[in-house]
Amino acid sequence: MPRAWWLGVVALSASLFVVPSQAAAAPGAQKSGACGPSPVSTAVAPGSALADTPSFRDVPGLPFDVVTTRDGRFTFISSDGTHSGSGSVLVYAGDGGSGRLLREVSLRSPPLGMALTDQGHTLLVAVDDGLTLIDVKRAELGGAEAVVAEAHGSGSGGIEVAATPDGRFVFESMEDSGQVDVFRLSGERTPRFAGAVRVGALPVGIASVRTDERRM
Repeated sequence: MPRAWWLGVVALSASLFVVPSQAAAAPGAQKSGACGPSPVSTAVAPGSALADTPSFRDVPGLPFDVVTTRDGRFTFISSDGTHSGSGSVLVYAGDGGSGRLLREVSLRSPPLGMALTDQGHTLLVAVDDGLTLIDVKRAELGGAEAVVAEAHGSGSGGIEVAATPDGRFVFESMEDSGQVDVFRLSGERTPRFAGAVRVGALPVGIASVRTDERRM
């Protein structure tokens, strides 16, 4: 797979890391044979109270992720076990909290993480063994064949997706396989599996950044 100069991938593991207090001790700190408890602060940053009151809405099935279009007119929620199949992407009017459920886009397997790409025209959806692409406009208007493409990777447990800024590549964290699957988008939004990168146990969160935007 060609390596683009701007490409950077960050995969975050769900594992917990514990740092011994002695290893984190500041230079010159008093050493002893026993490790005492680390100081804990209850201080919080100052801030103003939000004027809006949260609202709650029941969502069919078992919701996982939520994405709202840039103009705020539509919201997509991935949900497992909906009545129309093994899983669906639910399309709500507005922000999903105050809007109404418009329709469901049924998928072949439960959807999890989602992300918009192609200037907001395409919704990327992570499924267990790969990637599903949904045409945003078709999903909004209720047209047929909102699912425009699917691709299978080499891992399992697909959970989160991220696209490069130019929309040419998509990365999917495969939690069960300890890897990130890489897909190349070409032609009419047709994804093609390009390879995988081993990243260790239980990768979940993922992001794509331009190399010149990274800060060391």
